[in-house]
Amino acid sequence: MKKNSVFLIVLILLLLCNNTLVFGHCDTMDGPVIADAKKAIEQNNVNHVLKWVLPDSEKEIKDVFDLIMKVRT
Repeated sequence: MKKNSVFLIVLILLLLCNNTLVFGHCDTMDGPVIADAKKAIEQNNVNHVLKWVLPDSEKEIKDVFDLIMKVRT
């Protein structure tokens, strides 16, 4: 019975703390993807963000980047 109680307490603690442990920083406004996107826009150089994109999607990102730069000016 004692083992079950300890297991239950540990499980509850893990569940309560879980939401802060599983989120990565890459998908936040302070993450490296956003920092590279800002740098790409500031320097008008799409290559800063292409490292985050699969090769199959590079053309789409380049097309959208060109539209962003047109709207920005």
